[in-house]
Amino acid sequence: MNDLKNRREATREMRAVQREATREMRAVQRETARETREVQRETQREATREMRAARPHRRPRERVKMREIKMSRYRFAVIALVTGLFATLSMTFFCNIKKIDIYGDTRYGYADVVAASGINFGDNMTRLKTDPALGGITSALPYIEHAEFKKVFPNTLKITLEPCLPSANIEYGGGYMITGRSGKILDMSAEPVTGVPVFRGIVPTENVPGTMLVTSDEQKIKIYNTLCAELVKQNMPQINMIDMTDKYEIKMTYAGRIEIEFGNWSEIGYKLSFIKKLIEESLPPESSGYLIMRGSNGVSFIKTEDMDRYIRTLDRKREAEEAAAAETTDAGEVTTIDN
Repeated sequence: MNDLKNRREATREMRAVQREATREMRAVQRETARETREVQRETQREATREMRAARPHRRPRERVKMREIKMSRYRFAVIALVTGLFATLSMTFFCNIKKIDIYGDTRYGYADVVAASGINFGDNMTRLKTDPALGGITSALPYIEHAEFKKVFPNTLKITLEPCLPSANIEYGGGYMITGRSGKILDMSAEPVTGVPVFRGIVPTENVPGTMLVTSDEQKIKIYNTLCAELVKQNMPQINMIDMTDKYEIKMTYAGRIEIEFGNWSEIGYKLSFIKKLIEESLPPESSGYLIMRGSNGVSFIKTEDMDRYIRTLDRKREAEEAAAAETTDAGEVTTIDN
């Protein structure tokens, strides 16, 4: 019942505003017509004076220009009045949201997106600010990277969603922190997401989904962001593990079979391109081993069996040295007998 009264009251108010606007427009029209007639009379009188004048070249052009200026002012006043009236009505009675269309493939439902945006049916589209709605959606719904709003007057709002895809599994607290390419925290999981690399050596200080990845070492965040962007750019999904424990000696694993000693973070894009070309064009398919970067251009590849043989040799050498040291210690022991 109250809603019906409110609607009737709103209708009456709108009709009153329309009547007032109509009266004002008619008054302006009457005034414009009066001025037009006055200008026409003045023009006729001026023409008569010119015909009677002995020297017709003394035509008062300044008066004609003034009349033209006055007419332009009246036209501008009418246009401004109509524009102001439309703006007033659009911000009060008209252009209120009656329909919200949502586009984009995400894991969230229609009601979740609308609720997160904070936008309600009946809100005025002219006064609607989209920045708070964007912030609400991207923070409350972590798997949404961006939202674009389009106002379709008089009463439809279109929201296009861009999904935020997982790009990294960061080892954290016995599980994994799933993050997006921009460093946004998406989820906490006991198991890593398949198809994206595992990062080690990054220690987040926050673990709230919807917020950005933060650590005490800001440089590692920059390295992380650069690596994620370059891995996508270079199309290298085979990199399945990145160890950043020592940011000056970064290590990677390629397809679970090649251990890469990457070095520091300088020229990340160039190094990744170099490694990809070397593995795909120079190494035998399915080869396994250790790839050691020396600067930006130097690289060495050691097969797994050669590295294992080398490690066994080192172990035997170390055991022999330990045994020799033990024999030397035994030979050097002196037993003293008191008389």
